[in-house]
This record gives sequence, structure tokens and C-alpha cells, in this order.
Amino acid sequence: MRIRLILGLSGLVFGLSSSSLGAASSITNSPPTFGPSSEDLVAILIRMLGAFAIVVGVFLVAAWFFKKSRLFATYQGAGAQLKILETRSLGHRNSLIVVGYQNRRFLLAASSTGVQFLSPLPDTEDGELEGQDDGTFAQRLDAAQEGKT
Repeated sequence: MRIRLILGLSGLVFGLSSSSLGAASSITNSPPTFGPSSEDLVAILIRMLGAFAIVVGVFLVAAWFFKKSRLFATYQGAGAQLKILETRSLGHRNSLIVVGYQNRRFLLAASSTGVQFLSPLPDTEDGELEGQDDGTFAQRLDAAQEGKT
């Protein structure tokens, strides 16, 4: 009984495998097609562009939140009163800097060894630090040096 069952199952398996081989040989006569069709490519492209738009949108919202957030108030320069009004290079790593704070001005020297305070410059009226047009830098430097001595 067992032998008949084993022979019957092996015959069934052999018959199924030979019929599938015949079907496979008829399919291989045509060239195989791999990958999606052109309609699928359009759908994939649309989904990819949509995902890209979502990522860019999330990035822009995060940047806006970062800019408007009170957590990062140190990055907002709205109330800055310290301003570099003018800088002149004197050579390799040496320069003169006019710095304004509120309505006061100071002359500083910057070199490779550090920054040194040279002299205070004449005080200005409120709002005058923004648009100074009272001579060249050399004239103002001469006037500041005369006032110092």
C-alpha cells in the first residue's frame, strides 16, 4: 500500500514538472521584459516629486520656526547697539577699526597679537552712527589724535 502511494505521488510530481517545463519553454521564445511599464514610471515619478515637495516643505517650516522661536533669541540681531562703523587695513593682519556703541565711538587697533583700545572719538547724536559723512577716515583720525593730546 505504501509503495503504491509513493509511486502515485512520484508520478504526479513528475507529470506536473514536465508540463511546467513545456510551458516554460514556450514562454522563453519571447524576449523577457523586466522593470515597470511607462505608465508605472510616470506614477513613480509623480510619487517621488510629491515626497520631495513634502521634505522641502517640512524643512522650510522648521527654518521658519527656528527663526521665529524665542528659544534661539541670541541669533536675532534686532536690538544690536554695537556696530563696526569703518575698518581700514594697515598691512598684513593690521587694521584700524571705528566701533560705535549707542552714541559713543571708539578707535581700536587690531593686529595679529590682539586688539588694543587707542582712543575715544567724539560722541555723536542719536542715530548719527548710521550715516556718517563728515570727512574721510584720515581726517577723522587726525581730529581724534589732536583731541587726545
